[in-house]
Amino acid sequence: MFPGCLRDAHSLQRHYPSHSLDIRIKPSKQAQNYDAIAPNWDGDDFNRDNGIAQHQRVLQFVKNVKKLCSALNPGGILIYTIRGSLSIKRAKMKRKHILSGSEFEEKFSYSRAVVDKDYVFVSGTTGFDYQTMTISSDPVEQAEQCFKNIESALMQAGSSLDEVVRVHYIFPNKQDFEPCWPMFKKYLGNARPAATMFIAGLLDENMKLEIEVTARRSA
Repeated sequence: MFPGCLRDAHSLQRHYPSHSLDIRIKPSKQAQNYDAIAPNWDGDDFNRDNGIAQHQRVLQFVKNVKKLCSALNPGGILIYTIRGSLSIKRAKMKRKHILSGSEFEEKFSYSRAVVDKDYVFVSGTTGFDYQTMTISSDPVEQAEQCFKNIESALMQAGSSLDEVVRVHYIFPNKQDFEPCWPMFKKYLGNARPAATMFIAGLLDENMKLEIEVTARRSA
């Protein structure tokens, strides 16, 4: 009975990708137990006028889905929720750039972090205190300052260290890697992201390491 309803639900997702949608089908007593969910999605950016027009078309489409479910499953209930406003708000924001005040960002024309939809991409970050542009000679202290700098950028982006999904560590000297492990556990112990360590030279010989992360925005 229900595949027809599901096909229409997925068609709705495909044709109106700019809205978030939940569809649940509660069966009648005569039907088998069934709970179908069309998961949420975010679509391409669109302006507010188009968003309202699409929202009206979605409402009409859902009415058609409801009629179909009623015909296939008399006495059943279609429960649906459309959240177009969230997608419109995100579309208006588009991409957001986070700056830390580092002189390197100005010199090399990059951002400390970039927010794009549900993800935050943080640039390779070193142990400089960007307010004073000073750096410790201790790699462990640099590692802690790296995470403080990253945490500040993530907070501005609406995320946190607990939302980190991938981390890259870059060390000019591999001997400095293991002493920093306690700092990795301190700041990423909850996130436990996918991780890779590289041995490579850095721009300034005072830099003992660089850390780059990707995180999801907090729900």
